[in-house]
Amino acid sequence: MKGAEVPPKPALERLTITDATVEAVAAVLSDNKRGVLLLRDELSAWAANLKKYGEGDRAFWIEAFGGRSYTVDRRKLGAKPMFIPHLAVSILGGIQPDRLASLVLQGDDDGLAARFLYTWPQPVPPKRPQGRLDTARLTAAFRRLRSLGFIEVEPGKSQPVTLPIENAAAEEFDAWRNHHFNDSQHVAGLVASAYGKMPGLAVRLALVLEHLWWAAEPDGTPEPTLVSRKALGTALDLIESYIKPMLLRVAGEAALPERDRDAAVLARAILQKRPEVINARELRREWRLSGLREPARVDAAIAALVEARWLAPVPVPGHDPGRRRKDFRVDPRVFRGGAQ
Repeated sequence: MKGAEVPPKPALERLTITDATVEAVAAVLSDNKRGVLLLRDELSAWAANLKKYGEGDRAFWIEAFGGRSYTVDRRKLGAKPMFIPHLAVSILGGIQPDRLASLVLQGDDDGLAARFLYTWPQPVPPKRPQGRLDTARLTAAFRRLRSLGFIEVEPGKSQPVTLPIENAAAEEFDAWRNHHFNDSQHVAGLVASAYGKMPGLAVRLALVLEHLWWAAEPDGTPEPTLVSRKALGTALDLIESYIKPMLLRVAGEAALPERDRDAAVLARAILQKRPEVINARELRREWRLSGLREPARVDAAIAALVEARWLAPVPVPGHDPGRRRKDFRVDPRVFRGGAQ
């Protein structure tokens, strides 16, 4: 019809994405100002793309941590720049320690590795789930979270809601921040960079906790209007009791050579099982330790613990040295913390 205006293209609302190219993410975020979750079972493909496409992509993902506005100027996207009102992407997935070390932790410290929350817990035996998941309650909570909106500051322009911090929470945060600053003077590398992000992380976590608790309340409960001392205190406890220990483990072990990392895995298993003698073949077949299934890696890990005087070869009289059983006696002092 003459004089008719073409309506804006309808936006497809997205919650999660799997395609990690900058072009694809920018296109989605231009229509989803709440941000999205990049969810990958294996993050190694995403990490590999950081090297494949160069520094520009790394800068994009570093910026995605802040949630600020961002403009993508790329010829592939056409003549017009693509404006993203809120470059906010959460990244969740798993990655093997070797790939984490080679693809994320190595190279210059540009702050990308420091922006992640790492978790590398000890293996636990499998356990049959008890009870059933209350999906109805989870769905209701999720819908309440999705109902959170923006505030309109002027016609056609909106911004996220800002919550102040309760005075008592601010005082607790200030005391923790000074304590945390003192701790940060005794670390370096990835740990130091990550420590620098933790004050901001603490208030982010507190804000998330405040809204998660609200989402579980009965319908009609008013939205949070401030970040409480309870939420901030819980966030600080989480940082000190879990986030920092996990970071130290990743920074210490993932960055180690494979031989030393395998030796650490074997050492922890020895402390747990407390054997008098270990056998390389039995270790490979029966202990089922992460990474220690190949003879070469098992032999290398054992050699490292022999050098550390945790283990000593057990001679077998009359045995062909080329076909010995590969038994190793555990130094009893390791169970008393006395081995050197």
